[in-house]
Amino acid sequence: MSIVKPRAPLPGEALPEVENNPDIERQWVVKAVAHSEAYFKLINAVDTTALRLTKTVFEKMSVDVISEDQMKSAQGKAVWGPFMMRFKERVQDFNFLTMLRVDSSKDYSQENTIVVPRIQFLAIEVARNREGKNTKITSS
Repeated sequence: MSIVKPRAPLPGEALPEVENNPDIERQWVVKAVAHSEAYFKLINAVDTTALRLTKTVFEKMSVDVISEDQMKSAQGKAVWGPFMMRFKERVQDFNFLTMLRVDSSKDYSQENTIVVPRIQFLAIEVARNREGKNTKITSS
């Protein structure tokens, strides 16, 4: 049995009209939870403020608490869409749906998790790590 990799629609793509398949949803949840657990172990294992990563495109975006509404607004899509497409050929599964903590000071939970394309997850978490936003959660 292979795992189906759900992906977010590319900018300008219509959402596919499909029925939710509970088996596929369970497979995705297992994979997404494994990814979030691995990431959480990683940020607990290293001093993330020492990483040499930069926040370029989203200099003014606060990464402490993410606004899903702002990210999915017309203005948010206008910025995120071109940013994401730059990584289409460079980051494997760049648009694979990935769980992101809304509030960087809190652990993964149903209330503190949204689903975003992987490249959004990476961009936000890179910025959080560089700014030391994950130190509160990793020190507890």
